[in-house]
Order: sequence, then C-alpha cells, then structure tokens
Amino acid sequence: MAQIAFALIKSDNLKKYGAFHITQVETVIEIPGPLDSSTQQTIRDTVAPAFNKLRDELNDHIGDMRDKIETALKAGKSQVQLKQALGKDIGERVKKIDELLTKAVPKLIERDKELNKAIGTALLKLEVTTGWKLYNLVWDGVEAGAAIGTAVLTGDVVLLATVRGCLKLIKGIQETIAAIEDAGSEESTLRAKLKVKLKELKKLKPPAAVPSALVDEVERLLRTYPLRVAEVQQSAKPLASRLDALLAATEKAKFPDSKQQKAVEAAINKLINQVIHVNVYSESGRKLANEAKDAANEAKSRRATDWNRVWGVMSDVYDQICKIEDVMEIDSISKLMKAQGTDMFEQWLELEDEFE
Repeated sequence: MAQIAFALIKSDNLKKYGAFHITQVETVIEIPGPLDSSTQQTIRDTVAPAFNKLRDELNDHIGDMRDKIETALKAGKSQVQLKQALGKDIGERVKKIDELLTKAVPKLIERDKELNKAIGTALLKLEVTTGWKLYNLVWDGVEAGAAIGTAVLTGDVVLLATVRGCLKLIKGIQETIAAIEDAGSEESTLRAKLKVKLKELKKLKPPAAVPSALVDEVERLLRTYPLRVAEVQQSAKPLASRLDALLAATEKAKFPDSKQQKAVEAAINKLINQVIHVNVYSESGRKLANEAKDAANEAKSRRATDWNRVWGVMSDVYDQICKIEDVMEIDSISKLMKAQGTDMFEQWLELEDEFE
C-alpha cells in the first residue's frame, strides 16, 4: 500500500502559547498496491494545492481561536468554553478535510492520463485519514490554573488540581502503552520471520537432508526471540506502577458524583487487567520460546550425523512456535490499551472542563 502524507498543522500553531500547544498530525492518502517513488511524488504534487487550501483555512481558524484564548488567559478569565469550542472545531474541520479530499483526490488524479493509468482501479479503494485526536490539543493545567487564580468560581479547586495531576499521569501512561506497542511489534516481526523459515523446514520429509544454512538461521532467530518476548514483559512494568498511582489519586479525590468516580476507577481497572494479560502471555511465550531455542540447539548439534533426528527436532520447534502464535496476543492487547488510554484521557479532559 502506498501512503502520501501531509503535515496538517503549520509551524506557527505548533508553538507553545501560554496555556496550550498542539501536537502535529498528518493527513494520509492511502492507495492500495505498490507505487514507485516517482509516481507517489507526482500524486503529492497533484494533490498539494487542494490540500494546502484546506490546511490554510484550518490553521487560520486555529490562529484566531488561539488569540481569543490568550486574551482570556491574560485577563484571568475562564477559557473553558473557548477550549471546548477549539477542540470541537478542529475535530469537525479535520473530518471535513478528509471527506473533501476523499472526493477530490481521485478527480485530480484522473485529469492526468499517465497518472490515472499507473494507479488504475486502486482509485476505487483510495482512503484519506487524518490522525487527529482530542489529546493532540495539550493544555498546561498548572499555567492555566495560576493565571485564573481565584477567578475559578465553579467546581472544587482542590479537585481541579487533582484532575490536572491525573492528566499528567495519564500522559505518562499513554507513553508507556506506546512502548508496549513498539516492543510487541518487534516481537511479532521476529516471530513472522521464524514462521517463514520453519514452514520451509516443514515442507521437507525424511529422508530428505535438512539444509545446514536453514538450521543455522532458525537457531540464530531463536537466540534473539526470547529477548524480544522479555522486552514486551519489561515494557509493561512501568505501566502497572503508573496505573496504581492514578488509581490511588482517584480514590483520594472526593468527586461530587459517586457514579462519576466509579466510572473513572473502572476505566483504570480495565487497563490494569490488560497489564495482567500482557504479563501472563509474555511469561507463557517466554517459556515456550526457550523450549524452542533448546530444541533448535539440539538440532544444530546433531545435523552432521543424524538428519532424520534433526528433522524431528526442528518439527518440534515448529510446533512450539505455533503454540507461541496462539499465546502471544500482544498486538491486539496493545491496540485495545491504546484505545482505552485515549478514552481515559478524553474522560479526564471533560472532568477538567467540568471543575474548572
């Protein structure tokens, strides 16, 4: 699949302005099938004017809203409504950009006969998506709170400080989830390579000779694989302590609405359960991986004299890796955790606005 990406937020709007800053997001055009770099660059050049027009309109609006928020901040007034409006506006405008480009890009490409011919029917499945989330709009609670001071007339000031402290903890939690996702990706990539080599091996039947190079390659990959599984397990450790800290802070806070408190505690406990799953799967995967590594070492030591035995041992390795395939569900778990982390962050942002 070919991807052509455009940065959505202009540099001026990425700077920190008093109470907040915006993190960069990309608008990505995805076209099924392989495309060479020259064709991708031609698509970029063709689409850029239409994208730039939409991007400029969005960034001009962000600039206008930013000025209003800065004015309110300096005057010691609440920015809650302005903040809510900005988050909502960006979300709606990004959705509109995706919709407009999804319709416009195929028409722009079709105007160029050579380009249209190169892409062909893939145009029918073209997609445009922008990775905008509410947490791309980052608010500095400490700075905003100091500026507002006694002007906070609604909500509980102590509770507001707790909410903002929890938001900082959640940002750390999101970073840890990203680390788990990265470690899980490396584990699954190495496991995929192992399966390819083991499938080559599985096709062989005694008394066919097992290629020496193939045994070496499987053994080499299996030396590294248990380390990858251990890295997944290790990456989850900071998450447990951060979730415990968040749960402790939440339990100490006295929410006016008990249902609200139960809801945020339930969201934290969901993630704690996912950490437990990561540990369970990783421990099982690590044990199986070490068994497979031992089997591969045995095959390597016997390869010169007993090919039938080598084939049998390597067949055992294949079976072990298939068991690992069933056990290691880190990819699906990390995606679930990422979604839960995003939902949690947005939940606490709403609490901040409520108590501010």
